[in-house]
Amino acid sequence: MITLPPPILQSLKEHTLDLHEQVDSKRMFSRLLSPDVTIEQFEETLLLFKAWIIHLSQSVQTAQLDSTHPIVDCLMQRRQWLGLASSCYSERTSIDADRVHSPCFWDGVYYVVEGSAMGGMRIAKHLRQTLDPVPPTVRYFETHGKGTMAHWQTVMEYLDQALITPEAQTDARAGARYGFECLINPTCD
Repeated sequence: MITLPPPILQSLKEHTLDLHEQVDSKRMFSRLLSPDVTIEQFEETLLLFKAWIIHLSQSVQTAQLDSTHPIVDCLMQRRQWLGLASSCYSERTSIDADRVHSPCFWDGVYYVVEGSAMGGMRIAKHLRQTLDPVPPTVRYFETHGKGTMAHWQTVMEYLDQALITPEAQTDARAGARYGFECLINPTCD
């Protein structure tokens, strides 16, 4: 049975399509699916993902986002899979009022980080078939393993319930753009 995405997810996707295409066309990412990918290329690309996750974690901390927001747990998991300290709140950061966003903004970032798991599964499978030895950090791209699709369904349901007002949807679209922009350029602020 195919489940259609809720309208808000379609809106987030349409609003970020240009940025999604930029990510897909980045040589650094596309080479991970090359039959000639090397461990060095994988590690170089992984550094970009580490920078992305660290940057988003620091932004969450700076924004003083409630620790129960799903993006906090999501980033903690990614940090752990990358071999980083798992807490998004490990370092003291000053608060910048211009960077404090609504929880719905962070729902948009959550959409991007969790959505990246879909492509990550394809990358992980390819890397496991191509690299020898397989670095343990390939785990980062496997996220929820065989449960990735079920987890994505849970994310879609959460976002569909959380983003019911036009204001919430506008904030989420801005957050999704921010999430993609920071992946393209981890020093995006």
